[in-house]
Amino acid sequence: MSRSSPLAQFWLRPVWSPRRPICGSPSLGSVGSRQSTTRKHSLSLVSPHRHLSPVCLRAISPSLGSRHFRPHRARAFTLIELLVVVAIIAILAGLALSTLGYVNKKSAESRAQSEVAALSAAIESFKLDNGFYPSSAALLYTNLCPPAAGARVYFEPTPQMLATNGGVVQFADPWGTAYGYSNFTNYFELWSTAGGANSNSWIRN
Repeated sequence: MSRSSPLAQFWLRPVWSPRRPICGSPSLGSVGSRQSTTRKHSLSLVSPHRHLSPVCLRAISPSLGSRHFRPHRARAFTLIELLVVVAIIAILAGLALSTLGYVNKKSAESRAQSEVAALSAAIESFKLDNGFYPSSAALLYTNLCPPAAGARVYFEPTPQMLATNGGVVQFADPWGTAYGYSNFTNYFELWSTAGGANSNSWIRN
């Protein structure tokens, strides 16, 4: 085998130390241009990227480093996580609604207590002027708010307090129910059912 043949130059090529890995073709310095060209071809036959650093490899062939630089994919929610979120939202909504209902109930009860106290004071004033209490709930509005000109008005209701039942104007509580009234000659009872049938929760004078 002749030393000048390419195959001999391939086997007898000097060992090149990859101390300074660079991108592109390596420079052999002292080796002649022909030997460098022959060696470059032989290196490409053995391993084209044998003496290149990982950075250079990724630069010239992105597919080589794709397994190390996989794109990050956003993590999707699972069905269980979505169900947990829906359950938490439902619980919070229930708590908010129950709190709102409790506040509205307390507000209505406070308003009913104030109206019962104001009506009781008006009934007592009517008794002082006339010597008797109004006879029935149907006449309560007529006695306390007489339509006659010049007559004394003992109570001035708000529009929300008035309700008509069978053509008779009555005082209504915050729940839209007419206030109950009973005359016992020497005393009277005035109450609101507070929107319930349990007499223990009624608001009385």
